[in-house]
Amino acid sequence: MRSRSSIPQHSMAFPDVRPSSAQREMLERVFAQFSLSEIVRQKRIGADEIILGSCLGQGSYGVVRVSKWQGRLVATKSAHKSCLGEREVRNALRASELHLKLPRHDNVIELYGLSWSAEQGMLMLVMELVAGMNLAQVIEKEHPMAIPEPKQIHIALGIARGLAFLHEVPDKISRPLIHRDLKPDNILIGSTGQVKIADFGTSRPAALTASPLMSTITHGVGAPAFSAPECLNCSTYDHRVDIWSYGCILSCMGNGWSLPFCTKWLPDGQGSLLSRLANGALKPDVPETSVFRPLVRDCCQYDPACRTSAAAVVLQLEALQ
Repeated sequence: MRSRSSIPQHSMAFPDVRPSSAQREMLERVFAQFSLSEIVRQKRIGADEIILGSCLGQGSYGVVRVSKWQGRLVATKSAHKSCLGEREVRNALRASELHLKLPRHDNVIELYGLSWSAEQGMLMLVMELVAGMNLAQVIEKEHPMAIPEPKQIHIALGIARGLAFLHEVPDKISRPLIHRDLKPDNILIGSTGQVKIADFGTSRPAALTASPLMSTITHGVGAPAFSAPECLNCSTYDHRVDIWSYGCILSCMGNGWSLPFCTKWLPDGQGSLLSRLANGALKPDVPETSVFRPLVRDCCQYDPACRTSAAAVVLQLEALQ
């Protein structure tokens, strides 16, 4: 990791073409609408406040960098201009607004604020920097034959605490959330062992009452191999899709795989995998000797009503420490 003083400075403009006039006008309209939100206004960060640094990773959506803001190291996530269509921008801003309203929690990545410019075609998230690896990298690079049990329990407990917090936020201002994209890539493991749930780009509000809020929006979100059957079947769903995904993560740790299933054992690979998941013929599992075997079973029930809760998982894991 670079020192604070050695981060190279870069222009805030993303290194590709500027937006077209139509895209710029759309961005101006959408940004203006979301600027009416008090929390978005309060948490807006000026482009000139950020010093961009080295690239941490990039994908189809954008680039994550180590950057500097207010004298401290942060992570910044910038969207590619090709991903700044109106629907994508509205979804990103909506999810970010929900994230900004969350109280701080040790097991949830903190979003400090947003920076945007219609003129530059730029939308950037400024987040807490976790120096370390994501869980997929830990599995693949450090423990290809399965993470040692004490470390598994520590990581699993951190994720469960963060998930219980998201599903039951004890705050009158913020709203409980469905993450909708839980997978090892979105679990950050710090160099000192801290565990953080990250990437809230597809999150949505959960129920505010005792009656679960069932959603039919944006089916197909998240990684298919970690998706609950009700998502794959385009059925209604609620926060319990996260519980299924959590069980898949436990399976990954218990088996030493970055995916909860090995497609090479299936006749048609990924296609066969998803169809068998959707109809309940296939569920995540771990070796019989794994401490997670009962938890994976309780998390990955085909019927969402039969799944356990994140709060119950926390109690079970705390008893194992």
